[in-house]
Amino acid sequence: MDQIKDKSKVSRRRIGLMSREGPPMRSHMEIQTLEGQTLGEVTSGCPSPSMAPMNVAMGYVKGEQVSPGTKVNIKVRNKIVTAEIVKMPFLKGKYFMPPKN
Repeated sequence: MDQIKDKSKVSRRRIGLMSREGPPMRSHMEIQTLEGQTLGEVTSGCPSPSMAPMNVAMGYVKGEQVSPGTKVNIKVRNKIVTAEIVKMPFLKGKYFMPPKN
C-alpha cells in the first residue's frame, strides 16, 4: 500500500515496446539505453498480427524515468534492435461503450 501512496517507492515500471525491424522481442531479453546501459527486461513479445510488420512487447524497467516516444535498444539473439516505448494498450478497443449519464 505504501507504493500507492508514495510513487517514489516503486522500483519497476511496466512499459510497452514497438519495433519495425528485426526479429520479434521475446521474454528475458535485455532493454538498454541507446548508450548501452541496462534499463530492464522484456517479459513478453510477439509479431503483431493486426499491425504488421510491427513487433510488440511488454517489459519492466528499473526506476528509470522513461516516457512514451523514447528510443531504446533490445538485445535480440546477440543483435541490437531499436524499439520505441509506447503507451498501452497498443490498439484501442472497437467495442461500443454507451455514454455515461
